[in-house]
Amino acid sequence: MLAGYCAWPALVWSLELCAKVTWPDIITSYVPGKLLVRFYGEHSSSWAAPKQLSSWQAGAEGEKLEALRLWGKRANKLKLVTATIDELEGRADSPKEETSRMARMGKTYQLDALQAAARQRLNALLHPHAPAGSSHAAGAAALAAAAAAAGVGGAVAVLPEEELLAQAAGLGATAERMGLTPDWIISTAAFSVFQLPRPTPEQPFIAGLLDPACNSKLEPNIPAEVLYDKRDDGLKPASAWKGYHVLLNPDFRAQVQWKFVNRAIDEVESGNVPAVLLICRNSTDTAYFQRLRPYPRVLLRRSSAKFKDYDKSPIGFGVVVFCIAKHDCRALYERFFEGFAPWGEPNIPIDKPFMASPGFYQLLARLRRHAEQHARDHWVQPPHTSCATPQSRVELAGMASLELAAGPGGHKGPGGAGSHAAA
Repeated sequence: MLAGYCAWPALVWSLELCAKVTWPDIITSYVPGKLLVRFYGEHSSSWAAPKQLSSWQAGAEGEKLEALRLWGKRANKLKLVTATIDELEGRADSPKEETSRMARMGKTYQLDALQAAARQRLNALLHPHAPAGSSHAAGAAALAAAAAAAGVGGAVAVLPEEELLAQAAGLGATAERMGLTPDWIISTAAFSVFQLPRPTPEQPFIAGLLDPACNSKLEPNIPAEVLYDKRDDGLKPASAWKGYHVLLNPDFRAQVQWKFVNRAIDEVESGNVPAVLLICRNSTDTAYFQRLRPYPRVLLRRSSAKFKDYDKSPIGFGVVVFCIAKHDCRALYERFFEGFAPWGEPNIPIDKPFMASPGFYQLLARLRRHAEQHARDHWVQPPHTSCATPQSRVELAGMASLELAAGPGGHKGPGGAGSHAAA
């Protein structure tokens, strides 16, 4: 085992003993040859290869329990370790009886599952670089895998924690990708734009926020006060949005996205919702996108639009963030601009009356000055460039090599032919 980690007690488990709401994640993350195990204390599930498991030997209990306590002190998780040891002390000798006891304890833990998941998401928001723990939804086998484990008979097993962490990181690549909203968007939208209160240990969710396209109620990516998952269907009239600020990142499939976009606009225009922060595809050819013309947007850079369950931004379309509001918009839109402009290109459509106004040409003049001062291209510029910023070392080196290649007679353009004569 790696230094700083310890083995963790677990029980070989079965899919039929898991909450049905977790079955989709469990089945999509199935890895042939591995067994589903249930961990004491935390009551989360994960995959484990048979070689990672060993029987809990009565004679070695003291050494393993002491290792657990030492790890709990280092990781500041003594409460979890204490709960784990208490559960182990009450374990049954019969594997069948112990499995039944673990299932009963699991039902008790399910009552606190939503709050615990919200606390984990809160911790991820406040400490985005903290190492991840085991996932409540990660890992599992179909019933066939549980049957294959019958040879172990539900015996207590131990799994090295560092292998669990590495395994949990690998499971993300095999599970269904949902386009999970980056934490910086959640924080900027909820706290900077909407100015909602930050979560607390006593209230581990963002009060006043609604997520109508939640990935999971057990482990919500957006710790909103109100969550609607696929089963609830945030599009149903019974799934009310009224009175909440909405952070909406719907399924990017066109047949789903347009329904959410239209409902978001309808809720705002009817006065039910004060504002919606919408994340969607930059699909300018779609009908729903035309309905979004009255609202300011920021076209996110590719480096900014990295969903948490993707290694990089999805290829083939851009991602845009809209701020949809109707009343008291000025201050809200200013906060939206300040929060999201650094991450992309602020944008809004123009019409012919605006083009005929002095404001249009004043805007162009401001944008040109900004581009001249801050938006240098690294392609070789002509000697008499209008760009006011100094050339970079790369550009200066490129200019020198280009002049050398052109010789004393002229300067070669990108196409290879002499573009203009030397002065």
